[in-house]
Amino acid sequence: MTLKVYLKGWDNRYYEKNGNYERNISKEIPFICPKGWTWTRLNRLCSFIQYGLSYSASEKGNNPYLRITDIQNGLVKWNSLPFVTIKDNEKQYYLKMDDIVFARTGATVGKSFLIKENLNNTVFASYLIRIRLVYPEMSDYIYMFFNSKFYWDAITDLSVGTGQPNCNGTKLANLLIPIPPYKEQKKIMEKIARYIPLFITLKNESTKLKLLANKLKQKVLFSIFSSSDKSHYRKSSLGNELKYIQPGPFIVNTTDYSPNYSTPVLTPGKSFILGYTNEKEGIFHVQGRKIIIFDDFTTASKIVDFDFKVKSSAMKILVTDNKKNNIEYLFYYLQTIKINSDTHKRFWISEFAPLEIYMPTLEEQTNLSTKINKSFSIIDKIINDK
Repeated sequence: MTLKVYLKGWDNRYYEKNGNYERNISKEIPFICPKGWTWTRLNRLCSFIQYGLSYSASEKGNNPYLRITDIQNGLVKWNSLPFVTIKDNEKQYYLKMDDIVFARTGATVGKSFLIKENLNNTVFASYLIRIRLVYPEMSDYIYMFFNSKFYWDAITDLSVGTGQPNCNGTKLANLLIPIPPYKEQKKIMEKIARYIPLFITLKNESTKLKLLANKLKQKVLFSIFSSSDKSHYRKSSLGNELKYIQPGPFIVNTTDYSPNYSTPVLTPGKSFILGYTNEKEGIFHVQGRKIIIFDDFTTASKIVDFDFKVKSSAMKILVTDNKKNNIEYLFYYLQTIKINSDTHKRFWISEFAPLEIYMPTLEEQTNLSTKINKSFSIIDKIINDK
């Protein structure tokens, strides 16, 4: 099979050749392939790249309906899929052996799945992209590439979005892929197949250790906060302490409002600020302080002290006046509070506002945070040392 569409010119540069047209793409090539390999774009390997169907899933119908949420941990329970009934002119959406589907939006954007079963009239949903290779015998190699670090680095850069990150079919089609000769592809897959059981075992053990560490850390948090004498703590709700920020870009640690920014101002009596980021600004400027980042769709949070790139507005930022409160204390305390949402999957500021909080003095907050940090360090050392 001839897949080579790139050549290395006499000037030691890489060119993309399309008919008689050549274009210098040296800056796009991330590394030099071994001899006999070639770089190509995904669309050169595919007979088509296709979005799925927009149907509402049902318990009954003529066609099993694959959605993003049906792909869990690299598996699909085909007998548990919901159904739709497609039209006669939509049979081109049938999934076939060696098709690869991609999640094109949401938290799992870029996740792929290789079809390795003969399916009966199964179709796929619109939040998935399906590719069908010109040479189906390459599917195992291509799918393995879609699980590589290089692929994930590339797909992260391609992902864009307002509410959620996404990667469209055009961007996916332009993805660069290193292709070895077919015989070498088979050797690579045979070697990977020998090591996969070991990888799975190591991954499972690593997952178990991480779960154990997280459980221990949760016990530490609940133990410390439940045993603390709260009689002299200031009881409040997070909403009473907040100065609300309208959705939009903002920069932490500024002193006044700007006409171009929804800029937070730390004012007396308002210790915390909670607002949304705006992905259009690109970089969120922390400016020498620690902040808490919340994922709107999971309520998961982390504490950071460095500037970071914003890829989605589905992200809340919480900052505090360092002279009044310890941000680490607040971060740990919020992890012991359960947030309930019965109406939708996204967690809004209004759901954080009623959270009951107990605020000791700044000195006590700092002491408790130090105690927690030391306990966490011991747990990490035990887990890492095994």
